[in-house]
Amino acid sequence: LSVSDGINTSEHTTVTINVNNLNDNQPSDILLSNDQFSESEAIGTSIGTLSTLDRDKEGFHTYSLVTGAGDADNQKFDIDGDQLVTAVSYDYDHEKSFTIRVKMTDYRGDSYEKVFTITTEADRDIQLEIPTAFSPNGDQVNDTWEIDRLLSYPKHLLKVFNTDGMEVFSNAGYTAQWDGTHKGQEQAFGTYYYIIRLNDASGKVFKGTVLIIK
Repeated sequence: LSVSDGINTSEHTTVTINVNNLNDNQPSDILLSNDQFSESEAIGTSIGTLSTLDRDKEGFHTYSLVTGAGDADNQKFDIDGDQLVTAVSYDYDHEKSFTIRVKMTDYRGDSYEKVFTITTEADRDIQLEIPTAFSPNGDQVNDTWEIDRLLSYPKHLLKVFNTDGMEVFSNAGYTAQWDGTHKGQEQAFGTYYYIIRLNDASGKVFKGTVLIIK
């Protein structure tokens, strides 16, 4: 720039003009860096990092779990800053998938909400928990021989034999639990023998006895 009073003229001067960013774009998406975790993670373990697609780069974004469609499992997780973290103990045999509803709010108050599906993975280092007895008497308590963690081994084969060596139950992939019957007939009180082959890389085989209590 230069300026003149009609007689004298100033030397050229450079002027810098700064443009301030206007928060004129709505956030368009929430991203989660990871949506799978091991069932044995300790409470407070980070699962993944939350981030936002927002053309306005200024300011900050905050995240929270909110009520609404898809919030069924909000109580099983927490948000610490931009980290989604575990909040309870998990069991792959009983629950493998969770849905949560996350809200992002930017520094000007604009918000965006999104539902995420989080899945848990089996921890193969956790040993099978094999009950030594069950009572199939129809009272809905221990009516079947439920083996915790067995569902983590989809290739396994389970067989049960009576004291005469006759096979009374067989199942692969844990599609059914033994209810103490064989071909629809109730089996007698007493001891039965089982063998469980995991049929995975570990090559583990479990053998033992289970008692039917009436």
